[in-house]
Amino acid sequence: MDTFETVKEQGNVAFRNSNFSSAAEYYGKCICLEPENPIGYSNRAMALIKLQKFSETIDTCQRGLGKLEDNEKDEPIRKKLLYRLHLAQESLNKFQVKTERLPVEVVDHLPPQFAQL
Repeated sequence: MDTFETVKEQGNVAFRNSNFSSAAEYYGKCICLEPENPIGYSNRAMALIKLQKFSETIDTCQRGLGKLEDNEKDEPIRKKLLYRLHLAQESLNKFQVKTERLPVEVVDHLPPQFAQL
């Protein structure tokens, strides 16, 4: 039977080999095995960042942050999750296409320069 640590190590190997999709799947299994353990969320978030799945990263980080206790022991993982959340939010903002509204004019006929269209 798979344990959190063995599946996490499989994810780490996949991550080191730049197989980020497999790494994200392994870390997802970690979350299923121990849903209250924030480490699975943190590791999965980093794999998702590498896959440029920023919305999913944000959700994963927020879920992981919800699993943390307010104690000194959880502070390192809190910092990682917050940093990864920040990276995902910044990247998502950078890749969002900003559109501006163009005025629409109603015309009865096409101007001559567009008649051939």
